[in-house]
Amino acid sequence: MTPNRLSILFKILVTDRSFSGRGKFLFTVALLIILLAATLPAFAKITVKETTPPDASNPFSPRKWIYGGVSATAYKGSLSSAYAQFSPSLHVGLRLSRSKRLNGTFQLSLGSVTGSSSRYDFKIPANSNATPANSFHTNFFMLNYELSLSLVKRRRFCWYISQGIGFMHFEVYDSENKSLFDNSLSRATGESYLKNTVILPSSTGIYGLLPGGYGLGFQAGWWNTGTDYIDNLSKLSDGRSGDNLLFYKFTVMVPVR
Repeated sequence: MTPNRLSILFKILVTDRSFSGRGKFLFTVALLIILLAATLPAFAKITVKETTPPDASNPFSPRKWIYGGVSATAYKGSLSSAYAQFSPSLHVGLRLSRSKRLNGTFQLSLGSVTGSSSRYDFKIPANSNATPANSFHTNFFMLNYELSLSLVKRRRFCWYISQGIGFMHFEVYDSENKSLFDNSLSRATGESYLKNTVILPSSTGIYGLLPGGYGLGFQAGWWNTGTDYIDNLSKLSDGRSGDNLLFYKFTVMVPVR
């Protein structure tokens, strides 16, 4: 599969409004499978420029780094039709560079997102006592693995695309910092959900290496959450879109000898 075809799939995933939250989640699962299946033919079709292979003795080509970073993360869902309100998140991870083209990254993330809509039209039945919150903030913890395919790789620079899989735990609060999960009146009668979900992050990124093998990186993408409850809403929402998170991440990389 060529990079152009991969970019088309990413574009469909993000912009096609015909996908529901569950549909987008399943589409991302399929994309992950396609990326894995396309690895061998991609070796022959994608030109990767690299002066020297990774070598522990070469200060500009370490085999692995530990990194720390900060990102701006925004929510899109029932209470926000666009990625409008950004909040900070923190990340630590281990990036591997053992292959010219295909490498892995392990990452731990902590952060929060927020959303609100004072004019949102909740779909509340006439006989219901539900009082859904029109604003929220959600704290989350994530642990994930990403498989990265290098599109351009040189001695001090790499541009890649990534598809991952991971775990997310989240807690949703109202404007008074009270748990919405524990407030059954904030949802439809009998409606509940799990505070843990699978994530399938899709992204693209670059990094550059400095003397001594240290590096700076930037990555942008979507977490592709497997839940429609980042904002504590599902049945009382208009159902036009599922919840998702967009991030822009900056990292500092330290080589591991």
